[in-house]
Amino acid sequence: MRQLGYSVADIARYHGVSAKTVRNWLGRYDEAGSGGMKDRPKSGRPSAIAMKQIRKTATRLFKDGELTTASLQEELHREGGVRFHESYIRKLLHKMGFTSKLPDTVHARAASDEECDLWYGKTMRKIAHYRRRGFAIGIEDEAIISMIAKGRRRMWGPRGEKLRLATAGSRQKKVAYLMVFEDSKRIFRFKEKFDSDSFIEFASEVVRKRKKVFMIVDGAKQHFSNKVEEFLLKQNGNLIIWPLPPASPHMSCVEKGWSIGRGATEAIRSYMSFEEKIADVSKFFRTNRLDLDLFGYLGRRLGPGIYI
Repeated sequence: MRQLGYSVADIARYHGVSAKTVRNWLGRYDEAGSGGMKDRPKSGRPSAIAMKQIRKTATRLFKDGELTTASLQEELHREGGVRFHESYIRKLLHKMGFTSKLPDTVHARAASDEECDLWYGKTMRKIAHYRRRGFAIGIEDEAIISMIAKGRRRMWGPRGEKLRLATAGSRQKKVAYLMVFEDSKRIFRFKEKFDSDSFIEFASEVVRKRKKVFMIVDGAKQHFSNKVEEFLLKQNGNLIIWPLPPASPHMSCVEKGWSIGRGATEAIRSYMSFEEKIADVSKFFRTNRLDLDLFGYLGRRLGPGIYI
C-alpha cells in the first residue's frame, strides 16, 4: 500500500492499528521480505518444573490409579514448590496425550484377562461337546426390580425453578430372572426372592421348555448350594450349570439386557404403583428382541491398566 502512495497514517487507519505498529511491519518487510511478516515464536516464562519431570509424575500417578487434575496439581506443588492453575494442569495433560475419562468400576477380585482366556477356551470346548448332544446353550442372570432405586432422566425447566417427579415411594421388590440363548430366544420370569428354591424353580421351567440346557451363570452361592446339586442329580444330565470366572459381569450379555431394560422403562417413565412397573418391565422383556451377542460378551476382556 505504501508503494501505491498511501502514508503510514493511512495504512494504520485502514487496518485499525497504531502508526508504530505499521512502522514495525515496514521494518520487518524491508529486513526479510514477506517471510518476515510472520509472527515470531515467543519464549514466554520458562516452566518452574521441567516437562520431563511433569510427565514422570503424571505417569506414576496413572499407574497407581490416582491421576486427576487435583492429584497432579498437589504432587507438582509438593515436588517443585509451585502450584499450577487447574486449567494449566489440564493443558499439560492434553499435551502429554492424556484425556479425561470416567473410569468403569471393576470388582477388586475380578478374574484377570489370562484367567478369562483359559476359561473361554475350556468353555468353548464344553459348549461344542454339549451342542453336538443337542443341548441349548444360554446364559442366566438375576436383577432386583424395586421402586426404591428409581431412574431419572435429565429434563429442561425454567431457570431457578425446581423440577419434581411424582413417585409412589413403594419399598416392594421382586427378582427378575432372565435366560438368553445363543439363538437370541429368552425366558423371563419374576420370583419373590433370589434363593436356591427360586433358582431351582426357574431352572425347572427352562428345562421344561428346552429339554437339554447348558446354562452359564455367575458365581452366586444360590447357584451352587446343596439343594441345587441335588436338583441337578435328578435331571439325569439334561441340565449343566457352568460358572463364569470370578467377579466378571462384563462377560455376561444379560447385564447389557438389564441396562437396555432400565433405559426403556424406569429411566423414561414415572410409575405410581409397583404393579404398574412390574407389568411394564415384564412386557418389555417378553415382547422386545434384544439381539444380545452371547459369545461376543464371553470374549470380552478388561484389557491392561489399573481399574477401580
